Amino acid sequence: MQELNIELFRNLIKTKKITELREIFEEYNSVDIADNINELNEDELLFLFKVIPSYNSAEVFTYLDQNAKEKLINLFSNQDIQKVLEEIYTDDIVDFIEDLPTNLIRKVLRSINKETRNDVNKILNYPEDSIGSIMNIGYVELEEDDTCKEALAKIREQGDKAESISYAYIVDKKRTLNGYISLKNIIMSNEKEVIGDLMEKDIISVMYEDDKEKASLIFKKYDMSVLPVVNKENKLIGVITADDILDVVTEEATEDIQIMSGSSPLDGMYMDSSVFSLFKKRFFWLLILMISAVFTGMIISKSESILINIPALAIFMPMLNGTAGNAGNQTTGIVTRGVSIETISTKDWGRVVWKEIRVALLLGIGMSICAYGWMWIEKWLGIIDVTDTSLFFVVSLSMFISIVIAKVIGASLPILAKLCKLDPAVMAGPFVTTLVDALTVALYYGLAALLLI
Repeated sequence: MQELNIELFRNLIKTKKITELREIFEEYNSVDIADNINELNEDELLFLFKVIPSYNSAEVFTYLDQNAKEKLINLFSNQDIQKVLEEIYTDDIVDFIEDLPTNLIRKVLRSINKETRNDVNKILNYPEDSIGSIMNIGYVELEEDDTCKEALAKIREQGDKAESISYAYIVDKKRTLNGYISLKNIIMSNEKEVIGDLMEKDIISVMYEDDKEKASLIFKKYDMSVLPVVNKENKLIGVITADDILDVVTEEATEDIQIMSGSSPLDGMYMDSSVFSLFKKRFFWLLILMISAVFTGMIISKSESILINIPALAIFMPMLNGTAGNAGNQTTGIVTRGVSIETISTKDWGRVVWKEIRVALLLGIGMSICAYGWMWIEKWLGIIDVTDTSLFFVVSLSMFISIVIAKVIGASLPILAKLCKLDPAVMAGPFVTTLVDALTVALYYGLAALLLI
């Protein structure tokens, strides 16, 4: 098989080798094809999707970048859109149209059939972070009195619209979810056996209004591949599959990293974000952190007399602040992640803090000894000019205490955020560093005033 690249597609499009293009769409993975055609220009993309049958091009379309999808929707006729989208699952349609400009959303909704349009509108009306917004309304449903033979016939009939047929769900006349059964169990059973006798009644499901992150935790806990979604009356309204949850996990992790770095989460991919949108996402956070850092400046200003008496104090301030801040961030990152995936609960606060205090004591001793030795080396090499070497003891003691304080703060803030129903990531990163900086400076100057003056 030849290696795919954008030049190959451009040459085949330019020479109009339609048969070879169709063979590529038949033989190669849809993800690989999408990766190599994202950067084609509008005319090339349109030609490609015009000559490739929709049953082959539809899956490739779902893996294109948002920009490429937007180009195509803009160029497609209503009939073109209908041909491609009728081969795509409803949740995948929702995924890409919710990021389209309003005029293109209207164009898509006008182009698809009434049934799909109603389904798409229904999902779009769910809150953005809810399970309902990512669920698929295509699934296989059976009745308790179906035989295995009848069940297989229903699976064949409904399977085309279902994103997954590994499990079928048993509902009554009112669509209340009563159980589920695996396709394997149906196939391996006698065709005359009744589904009601074979189904599992211990159902794990989620509510449509629950947070998406809850679904990801359930998938992980129970090692599931498909999860039924119900409403308040326990009526089956959709399913979530593992690939939907993989997107959620990636999105949540990305948001946490962005928040921990002192930025609001981006609305899309970084490369698709404008300079002004990046400015808006970052300015507010930087402003807050700048204002909060004023407290550190106030502490230094109030301690000016100490600094005049012992100018050498300033030499070691960056080392102290950097070490303490990094120590706090180490803990914050781990605890924030633990709280996010619910391996750490608010009830664990005491255990977490006690564990981090013990870690901090060991780190504090180790780092203080290293810092003390390094300061003597710098003095011996003539890098620093310090006459009163008792300052080295103050620096080492400050480092020891500040590491302990930083670890306690780093362990406590994410749990406190969870307790206040805030995103734990908000309390991470820059906020911890800013708070620890202020406390470290206050501690450092306080010990210097107490022990050296």
